[in-house]
Amino acid sequence: MQKYYLMLFVVVPSLFLWSCENSTKTGKEDKVKEALSEFYEVLKTDEYGDTEKFLDEILTESVTRDEWIGLLKTMEKYGTIESFSPMSIKMGKTNEFTVATARYEVKRKEQSLYDEIELIEREDGFKIASYYYATSKDMLGIGDDAKAVAKEFYKDCKAKDYKKVAELMSERLLSNVSEEQLIAFLEKKEKYGELVDFENTGSDAKEKNGGIECVLDYTVKHENQTLYEDLILFKKDGKFYIEEYEYFTNREKRHAHEDEGNNSDEAAEAFFAALEHQDPTELELLLDKEAPAAEKWSKLMGDKEAVTGALKKHFLLDSYHKSKDGEDYYILDYHTEYENKHLYERLILIKREEGYKVIDYSYNENKDEIFE
Repeated sequence: MQKYYLMLFVVVPSLFLWSCENSTKTGKEDKVKEALSEFYEVLKTDEYGDTEKFLDEILTESVTRDEWIGLLKTMEKYGTIESFSPMSIKMGKTNEFTVATARYEVKRKEQSLYDEIELIEREDGFKIASYYYATSKDMLGIGDDAKAVAKEFYKDCKAKDYKKVAELMSERLLSNVSEEQLIAFLEKKEKYGELVDFENTGSDAKEKNGGIECVLDYTVKHENQTLYEDLILFKKDGKFYIEEYEYFTNREKRHAHEDEGNNSDEAAEAFFAALEHQDPTELELLLDKEAPAAEKWSKLMGDKEAVTGALKKHFLLDSYHKSKDGEDYYILDYHTEYENKHLYERLILIKREEGYKVIDYSYNENKDEIFE
């Protein structure tokens, strides 16, 4: 399923410094209320494209039009807007701008929602710099704790202190991933150069399994490449830990593997299962017409297993899309633990009308030999 953003937020250093004079505060608050009143009235009409005029460039430079409209559509399940009213408005001032954080209760037909909106004053009025909604008042601001952990994560990644990174991981993650696999995963990113900067561009928080799950989207600038990353954190007993982490080189492709009808992950798992079974008939169904014959793959697996021993753990290091000569490829890189040795493996799928098919597979003990 396509994932939508329940929070669109850009970190602006030192933006919200609360120091506004009382003499101007009331007038500024009235302008904030006026801007948001107009925004909600347009939102009532479901003409989502018309809401773009209320957005500040801080927001529009970080999210696409489709992402913004996708966010607004996620609220349709709560019914049409019946009324909206401010819960609180905090004004602030920096050396350059007047800023505000507004919290609104929005009564919809099926359920009330609670919005947290950050605005910045421009020449033509207050504009929305970030927008977040929650189904409970208690969920407002919940992302701050998760972002503090993410900040530590990126600080440690920048310092290449991967031992400290491991301390931020949840027990569940560490029970499925060895320290060697985690370090290999993080070292693979070093090819993009030093980490320069990172900013939060989206968040989704919800109650789950007796705790709170928070999904954070980040745009991370490296010397040679900008990456688009997802962190999934889980809070239990008062502290957030990282449960999952993935990154993409193409923002438009970051959730492509989650689209309905995309069988890439299933095709990859089925391929490795068929290799273990050494079943040419099973493999034949997964292979592309341009891939080597199934008998070659079965022999390859038999020869490999004689050296490596049985499979113990199979860990996905990276997955990304690549277009070449009009074809769409999905590349998956793995670190795999066998009884006798560890291997780095690469699986390449090609997109066909009937779904993804396997076109190539390779492995090596040296990751530099297998990953470009």
